[in-house]
Amino acid sequence: MADQRIDGLPRSPRVHGVVPLLVVELVCILAFAVLMAAGKSGSALAVLIGPMQIALVIALLRSDMLLLSYFSLVSPLATVELLPLGYQKFALQVGVLGLIGVLALLDHSRPGQPPRRAMPPGALAALQVMAVAIVLATIHAVVRGWWSMWMLRLTSEMLFVLLAVWIFSTVPRTLHDVRELVYFLAFGYVLACLAIPFITSLPALLTSTKVIDSPFGGGARANMNLVAMAAGPIAALLLGVLHDPVKPHLKAWLAMSVTVLVTTLAISQARGAWLGFGLAVLFLGVRFRSLALVVLPLAGASFMFLVGALRNAVEARVEQTGLQDPSLVGRLLLWATAAKVFASNWVLGIGVENFRQLKYSYGFPRFLDPLTWHGAHNMFIEAFVSTGIFGGTAFLFLPFYAVTGLERRIRARKLEGHRGLAAGVNAAIIAYGVHCLMDSPGWHAPTFLLWGVLLGLALALQRISQENGCLNACPSASTSIAIAASCP
Repeated sequence: MADQRIDGLPRSPRVHGVVPLLVVELVCILAFAVLMAAGKSGSALAVLIGPMQIALVIALLRSDMLLLSYFSLVSPLATVELLPLGYQKFALQVGVLGLIGVLALLDHSRPGQPPRRAMPPGALAALQVMAVAIVLATIHAVVRGWWSMWMLRLTSEMLFVLLAVWIFSTVPRTLHDVRELVYFLAFGYVLACLAIPFITSLPALLTSTKVIDSPFGGGARANMNLVAMAAGPIAALLLGVLHDPVKPHLKAWLAMSVTVLVTTLAISQARGAWLGFGLAVLFLGVRFRSLALVVLPLAGASFMFLVGALRNAVEARVEQTGLQDPSLVGRLLLWATAAKVFASNWVLGIGVENFRQLKYSYGFPRFLDPLTWHGAHNMFIEAFVSTGIFGGTAFLFLPFYAVTGLERRIRARKLEGHRGLAAGVNAAIIAYGVHCLMDSPGWHAPTFLLWGVLLGLALALQRISQENGCLNACPSASTSIAIAASCP
């Protein structure tokens, strides 16, 4: 029966399997047209690419490293809102990170899958304390009547950051796995930065505009402060990687990527990002005893002041003080209010990102922030206020543990051939952390997730450098693309 003929041609039994897929795709196309006619472009795109996304995830299920590579490549696009909000949340966070978390529980039952490695014990303890503190802070906020859907949404985002730390620290099994993830991340962020001139005007970026409307509408807007919060650390990371022995064509791509990212950083008007990147480059200069890298931040600052358009951008940022972007004086007032909030709720905290709602009850003038835009404008202060003394301490301890532990491995020569990669990851954490002394990305999941990714990569490098037989193992063919050329 499988060989029955229609018009003299053999009929393949596979046709029966294709027909349902064609029907589903046709329904998706019709739904796309209806939603586009209704002006819901984001939902329309999600419906159209939904089947492809499901098929892709199914194809990548054979390896959690493949899934993580996909996440590393695609998620940077969300930094400039090049992905619909629904896709960011459900396809990437829940659909990929959440799926990897579930697969981690099934490692021993999946044939051919090596057992998952454990996190360094200090980092694991910090993650556990943070998770418990977040849950207790949420319960405390609900009991006190402080909760809101905004708080609950951002609570879930912070938990995803913890999940990212755990996943990126345990999934890579070799140093080359870590290197590949870094290359995927870098490529994604370079694409995001190159897209900026196509979705906004360059003159606006060089004068006063700090936000970029998403091409998908829905009120989503990319904030140049947050773009710089990603561009600076990734540029610093790649500057470190350039000190490793990599092939010439790859070195050329890395240099081009650094140029794109630093250019984006220069036009971002983000003072905290400039400071963070400068200190990260100084760190690399000291680490590699490179006079060029020590002089580079000073030369870059001089260049920005000497070139007209960039000088105007710097002056606009230094002089700007307003409701949408508080100056240093405004930040000091926010920090003083945050200290009052913490003093009254130092054990359990007030709930994730709840400071922006409750600060008026502790003396912050409402006329300075009538639309509740501003949080604490410091990621670490925000963590203490949100989750209390235990959660805040664990949140502060984790980057310290990651950076110092990885630095010890570098000094002990445990990462020969990959010292640039390791130092670059530390430099990226420094750039991100310094910027976050003046800003907090907790309300923007794509940018906040990068913090978890960087910490996870640092912890993965620590773990792998302690394991025998992993230092020189190149990745399997299933996880490498053209980037595998970086294997010595």
